[in-house]
Amino acid sequence: MDSDKKISFIINLIAVFIMLLIVLTALFIYRDNIYDLLSKKKPDEPAENARDISGATSFLAYNSQEEEPSGNQELEPLPAVPEPDTDSENLANQTSLRDTEDSISSENTDSFEFTEDIENITENPEPEPPYSLQYMLDNAIEIPGTDDKIEPPPNGRNIETQYGAVPLSDTIPEPYEYFKNIVFLGDSVTSGFELFNTKIKFNDETVLEEVNVVAVGKYGVYYALQPISASSAHPKLNGEQTLPEDIIAEKDVKNVFICLGLNDLTFAQVSDFVKYYSRLIDRIKEKNPDKNIVIMSVTPLVANQQKYELNNDVIIEANNALLEFAKENNIYFIDYAAAIRDSRNCLPEDLSSDGYCHLTVPAYDMLVEYLLYHPIK
Repeated sequence: MDSDKKISFIINLIAVFIMLLIVLTALFIYRDNIYDLLSKKKPDEPAENARDISGATSFLAYNSQEEEPSGNQELEPLPAVPEPDTDSENLANQTSLRDTEDSISSENTDSFEFTEDIENITENPEPEPPYSLQYMLDNAIEIPGTDDKIEPPPNGRNIETQYGAVPLSDTIPEPYEYFKNIVFLGDSVTSGFELFNTKIKFNDETVLEEVNVVAVGKYGVYYALQPISASSAHPKLNGEQTLPEDIIAEKDVKNVFICLGLNDLTFAQVSDFVKYYSRLIDRIKEKNPDKNIVIMSVTPLVANQQKYELNNDVIIEANNALLEFAKENNIYFIDYAAAIRDSRNCLPEDLSSDGYCHLTVPAYDMLVEYLLYHPIK
């Protein structure tokens, strides 16, 4: 009997040892996943590490421990956020993009023609290329109760939501004059409209020579709401940080196109992002009652390039929420990201200058064409 107990004890000991070995092996193999799970912020926690993704390589940090501001109450300033230096860091970012574009331009023609030939757009036939303008026109859907038409919605959006976007137009405005009457408020992706204004073309003609761009590489809707301080990151007017609504008030234009969100969505819940957007629009309207406010969709990322909390599913979710918000508040929404996203809502690699979110000159050509065929009337 003692012998049986000893054998049973040894068997149990071996079993425990094997189970412990299995657990330790699993912990080692999945250590990164376990770390991400333990360190992931809960949905109701404030963002602690906002990261700049559309400003090239910078990382921003702030603490937002206060309750959600209400009314006209100012949001807390961002501690430890450096003042943007357009003569150093941001200029370096732009120079890097310019160098990339120069190498691209030497290999491509100055203008980019839409094509249904998938091999002419990307070396890899998967995923599909962006929907061409001709595809949008050929497959346009009538908006109920109107004579207008809109292109088919992207994956992840229902047709009722799609009806709220600015519709397609069979005729376009005079390009040069149209863009002269727009001010683009945005981040480093938006700054490309100014940085490459002599390269971006429509019908083989430059149309952005007098474009108005108010952009900072680190910018987002949340940052645009901050009061001016040593730690804020606002664009500059006459060498001084200035609130965007005040800079826009200095511009003699008809339309304000807001192109923000990539940086915000690295830390903000979509619902909070829309609240920030609403507050920013109210401020711009207050200082610019005679200008049309236009929300631009957030542009996509190259496939499989998720960073932090940001991915293309979140971007589509945010764009849908912005579109619903625009419909409810009678604000224009132009889904210009449709010009450069493929059927999986991703940015094709050959339209990205950094393999992530920044754009090539041909991509800006496509955005310009889309904007002209979706004019603010």
